[in-house]
Amino acid sequence: MNATVIAGATLLSLVASCTPSAQKTQKIGSGQWHDIQKVQRTSTDNTGKIQARVDGHTIIGTITWRPYNPAKDSSVKTWYGDMERQPPANVVEKITLSVDGVSIAIPQSSYRPICSQWDTKNSASYLNLNRQNEKYRLTVSVGDGSGGWAGVFIFNPSTKKLLATYIED
Repeated sequence: MNATVIAGATLLSLVASCTPSAQKTQKIGSGQWHDIQKVQRTSTDNTGKIQARVDGHTIIGTITWRPYNPAKDSSVKTWYGDMERQPPANVVEKITLSVDGVSIAIPQSSYRPICSQWDTKNSASYLNLNRQNEKYRLTVSVGDGSGGWAGVFIFNPSTKKLLATYIED
């Protein structure tokens, strides 16, 4: 899979503070990831939530969708999602992540281009949690069967720090 690092002033400062180089940021997500099996998913309206208790940590990720709005969204040049037609039907309004009640900041620039043409009432189905040793990741998977993308948010639950974000093709 190819990884596209989402560029933006916020993300670039995050990358600079987390790792010595952008090349290392792309490699941080490589290797074998394992699904966290015991997760709870709930959906209400256009918000989905995934929750798990792993190694003494309570991890909660949420996604909120909203309809595409030309006034807010026309500046996004490349969308990642189910894109048989432009513009997208739904776009991500917000992604949140917390560990043991402590929020981990996710830059808007890292999820801004994620979209879906499908009904987002079952939003929790887009979310997944994986683990690789001490690193965890929240993923948001979108696609139409012929193509797919995942917004990837890698974090360390012990330090409650975001390590990397990117969109994977």
